[in-house]
Amino acid sequence: MKKDRSGQYKDRSNSFFRRNNYRNLIILLLVILTVITSASIVSYNWVKNKLDKINIDNGLDFSNEDEILPTEEPDPDFEAMHDISDASSITEFLKGWATNGGEKMYSNKVVNFLLCGVDSEDGSISGGRSDAMILVSLNKNTKKITMVSFFRDSYSYMDINGKERYYKLNGAYNWGGPATLVKILEDNYKVRIDYYIAVDFITFPKLIDALGGVELEVKEYEAKYIDRTTHTMTRKFPYGDKVRIYGREALVYSRIRHCDSDSDISRTRRQRNLISAIITSAKDASFGQISNALDQTLGYVRTNMKKSEILSFVTQAVAQKWMDYEIVYVTEPDVETGGTGVSAMINKEFFWVVDYSRAAQDLQIALYGKTNIELDNTSERQRYIESLFRTGTSSSSSRKKDKEEKSTTAEQETTKRSFWSLGDSESEEPEDRPNDSEEREYEEDNNIIEEIEETLDQG
Repeated sequence: MKKDRSGQYKDRSNSFFRRNNYRNLIILLLVILTVITSASIVSYNWVKNKLDKINIDNGLDFSNEDEILPTEEPDPDFEAMHDISDASSITEFLKGWATNGGEKMYSNKVVNFLLCGVDSEDGSISGGRSDAMILVSLNKNTKKITMVSFFRDSYSYMDINGKERYYKLNGAYNWGGPATLVKILEDNYKVRIDYYIAVDFITFPKLIDALGGVELEVKEYEAKYIDRTTHTMTRKFPYGDKVRIYGREALVYSRIRHCDSDSDISRTRRQRNLISAIITSAKDASFGQISNALDQTLGYVRTNMKKSEILSFVTQAVAQKWMDYEIVYVTEPDVETGGTGVSAMINKEFFWVVDYSRAAQDLQIALYGKTNIELDNTSERQRYIESLFRTGTSSSSSRKKDKEEKSTTAEQETTKRSFWSLGDSESEEPEDRPNDSEEREYEEDNNIIEEIEETLDQG
């Protein structure tokens, strides 16, 4: 890559991974755990030497605490339920709940790891938003692993080195480091988090290739969609019950969402399929592939675990067969009807507004099978719940007049949505093609993927 394009590359790659949210984080961390576990069977000292590549620190970093994060554009295909112009009633409850000194639930039979996917500009895993935040809770009694995905846009109270803020959860990592993010999650969800592990997304394509690719099911309509919208592939995207794809292909496969009418549901299905395929590939990998995978990854890992603790967990994982534990997936907040979160525009920026008291109770039950939280109907909580579910202007209603006055725009929007929704038929291929703006976005994504691979090759 030419030097005079390096700044442009950083900006565009950062934007690319930010749009991808948390989709690749689980993949990265599970592969790391799997290859370390596999390698430990071969050579304990060899693994110990590999661990020297990991960045170990306490996770506190206030070097960016005064940075003003740019406002993020909301997803044009998703409308918030409410417009909130005065968030004072919400912030009062958020601060009260986060600072009430409530006991954080803990058990010596449960280990909680917070996994953070970071899009740092220089691969240092320092600064940048944590656009993926997943709590991996390992319960040795129930032999179950619960993976909790926290929504990055959750409106939250934060104490950043003594400065109070109300913002998206993913901003905490940039302002105060992973340890600050851990504390904010603990204060809001009332569970103890034992360790953090942060990974830079730049490792993803090379990591898959280091394992020799993965085998999984790809549906015909998914492959056709990728072929139609991604123009830099070196081959037609394969499909069938069991096909092998490689790093860059897996990256594209994991990020598509517009080819399904249910969007996130099918995208999550693809993510789970890819996770399972990578775990299988890592288990079957050769010693050389394992070594290469670790070399490609560990330099981009940051954690507060000591090397002795990592080796202890690896030993336990092998002896107790953690990789065979049942895996359960949870999202926080629950944004289904009657759940613990609703979408809202606050000062023209998109957020998920969370009923943290009920969300914390739900999470404690999911992880420990019990809770120490008793919900009450105090006037303060009632005002907050009303702010969440009963008050404020409907965002869709406030925009209705605009849409009626711009019938041409509405027609274009209808055409766009009919293209993105394929209905129930998995093999159906719409005749419409993306408009010029959408084509440019896909071209940009593909160019970024190429530049990322080029940079990794040179590094």
